[in-house]
Amino acid sequence: MLSRLWLRERANKIFPNKKKAIVPTLRAYFHELTLLLFSAVMLFFSLALSSFNPADNSPVFNDTARASYTNWCGSLGASFAGVTFFSFGLGGYLVLFLGWYLLLMSILPLWFRRKPMRTIGVMALPIFFCSFLAVLPAGFMGASPGGFVGEVGKSFFGQLFGFYGALLAVGFGLLTSFVMSFDLAPSSIVRPVRFFVVKLFVAVRGIIRVASLVVGRAVMWTFKGVVWFFGLLRRRKERPDFQEVLKEATPEKSESPVSHWNEFDEMLAGAARKKKREKPLEEPGVPRDELGTVLDRGLVDEIEKVKVNHEERSYEWGPRLSVFAFRTKVFSGNPFASSKFAAFLRKPVAAGSAFVPPDPSLFAETHEVRRDIAKFEQECRKRGGQLEEKLRHFGVNGSIVSIMPGPVITLFKYRPEIDTKLSKIIALEDDLAMVLQAHSIRIVAPIPGTDVVGFEISNQHREDVFMSDLIQSDTWKQSVAELPLLLGVNAVGEPVIEDLTKMPHLLVAGSTGAGKSVCLHSFLLSLLSRKHLDELKLVLIDPKRLEFSAYADIPNLLFPVITDVRRAEPVLRWIVGEMERRYDEMADVGVRNLLEYNELADTRGLERFPYILIMVDELADLMMVTGKEVEMQLVRIAQMARAAGIHLLLATQRPSVDVLTGIIKVNFPSRISFRVSSKIDSRTILDYSGAEKLLGRGDMLFMNGNSATLQRVHGAYVSVQQIEKLADYLRGAGEPNYQVIDESSSGRSVGMDEEEDRLYAEVLELLKSMDEISISMLQRRLRIGFNRSARIIERLEQDGYIAPAQGSKPRKVIR
Repeated sequence: MLSRLWLRERANKIFPNKKKAIVPTLRAYFHELTLLLFSAVMLFFSLALSSFNPADNSPVFNDTARASYTNWCGSLGASFAGVTFFSFGLGGYLVLFLGWYLLLMSILPLWFRRKPMRTIGVMALPIFFCSFLAVLPAGFMGASPGGFVGEVGKSFFGQLFGFYGALLAVGFGLLTSFVMSFDLAPSSIVRPVRFFVVKLFVAVRGIIRVASLVVGRAVMWTFKGVVWFFGLLRRRKERPDFQEVLKEATPEKSESPVSHWNEFDEMLAGAARKKKREKPLEEPGVPRDELGTVLDRGLVDEIEKVKVNHEERSYEWGPRLSVFAFRTKVFSGNPFASSKFAAFLRKPVAAGSAFVPPDPSLFAETHEVRRDIAKFEQECRKRGGQLEEKLRHFGVNGSIVSIMPGPVITLFKYRPEIDTKLSKIIALEDDLAMVLQAHSIRIVAPIPGTDVVGFEISNQHREDVFMSDLIQSDTWKQSVAELPLLLGVNAVGEPVIEDLTKMPHLLVAGSTGAGKSVCLHSFLLSLLSRKHLDELKLVLIDPKRLEFSAYADIPNLLFPVITDVRRAEPVLRWIVGEMERRYDEMADVGVRNLLEYNELADTRGLERFPYILIMVDELADLMMVTGKEVEMQLVRIAQMARAAGIHLLLATQRPSVDVLTGIIKVNFPSRISFRVSSKIDSRTILDYSGAEKLLGRGDMLFMNGNSATLQRVHGAYVSVQQIEKLADYLRGAGEPNYQVIDESSSGRSVGMDEEEDRLYAEVLELLKSMDEISISMLQRRLRIGFNRSARIIERLEQDGYIAPAQGSKPRKVIR
């Protein structure tokens, strides 16, 4: 204020004749200088963003030193552009636009005054824009399209509203900030949208009216044409020569190879025979079907015209089924719906007869092959050249020595030069994924036993892996594993089969929707389709009550499917007792494992012991409800039950350290990890990172306990129909013989074991020197969990040693 008065006084002295001297104040000078500086900064910012190159050295995109920069503004421009795109992603261009917008508003101060809501909108617009890009489904616009700001907004709104709620909230915020930034009225946006919707509705209504009229006329004329055509065929059928052709084409003492063709199809086939009646019906080299009838060449030609150009599959069926019955895409509808096929597939086993494991053809399904091999090979070679070029661009020299394509990913084996550090290649993982536009890249540096680095790059078009294809493969048929688990296929499409007896237990973890439940079903399908009813018994624990419900009442179950987790602890305790009983029997005969005992049992007439598989679908819920008791039983089984033929398969969708405790992990050397959300979860499961780079839908990393390396496996898809066919087949083979757990047979209270009886005796000794007792005090004194302490307190009250509870106060001891 004083400076302004001093300037005005000086101006009046210099210009005494003018009434009002126009003297710029200090604030006006600063305003103009700020505008000039802001304009220079915005021009610099525009040039830096326009010439951005990820290969330039910047704090976030590249940490390698470069002698030259492609950015027009040098190293500072490269760093400035890199930080901007890292922070805002594609929203960096919006930030540039808003910067110029703010500059324009500063130049026009009268328009900018009294508009605080416009300023708030301009500041909020890039935040909501980046959050909206990040909330979009994964893979929609590449990796992290909203930058760091978008990921923070996605995390905040996602935890607060969920996916769809976050998408709605961020979209509403983006629209609101846009309206506030440009001082628009909401009606100005709604009015043209309403006008467009009304016009579109009127146009669609007119199109529907015209189309209904045209379709009605077309249906009427088509019906008249069909009636005329069948009338023509009926008149032709009455001719003598046509009757002779039909009689000649039909075998006399055998039914038609395709018995479910209708009369119209047989007429077409007869017409084809008539055209070729000069040729002999039986040609050299023409095979005969299982009924003994000659496959007429005219009928084959007619079927080839109807058949879609898909891969033809052959199946081993019963003696009354034709080879034409299951050709891919020949007939419409489901071939399994036929009563003849259903009776064959079901194969009910009579009482007292031997059980026959289901044939692999039971799971046969037809799938369309979409991949163009030549085009796919060209894409792989093109990607290999791009990979070499980009690595050379980042300062890594070398060459690709081989390309191994697979159904989901393609493995590129790259041999770097001798002076290249592997850490430098691994650091380029995200940069290469962005440059190659791949969903995911996993670098194996090096591939064990070689001098090459493996780049596992996701294919642009993914091919699904089906259980029906793998279970009929030669690899599966020739497998000699005792308890074979069909995991899926490896990176190059070869089936992966592991023996559960050599694992001997398996831990499966992964986030929701990554393919964990389908993997469990594929394990059950592979085991139940190979093992006899008396060779494998199951204990299925399903806290979610949905996954294993299809296997209810199959004869392999030792107990009904356990959906109440409180019943899991006594069942596991029964398993521990069965383990100890088996060890006693094996010690009596002097053998060391289940295979030796069963071989000896066949010669001495002893009881054979089946394998027992305990499968838990959700370990986290089981641990949360039952606590340390179930963990103790699981650890005992994992430590000791291998030789007794008892194996564990645990699955969880929450791979945290409170669920996968150290004592559990150390007893499960074989583990499978599906896609997880972070490197921390990957290290929790596998002790290595990499599971966060998986693609989902059955894509997994398998760590075999006999090997320290990770194997990339793509799980096989099991349909609901295949599960139901297998379950129906097994139910037709016999009834389950459920075990009965008598928890009160020893005279103890329900839930009390020998360990708790010993603790109960110690508590009675403590009561002699106490006047009050509580659950927390027992936990501290005896070092036991809350559930066990609570049971002991309840038993003391039942036996009359302590008084009833009075709120949260300790219980009084009754003398």
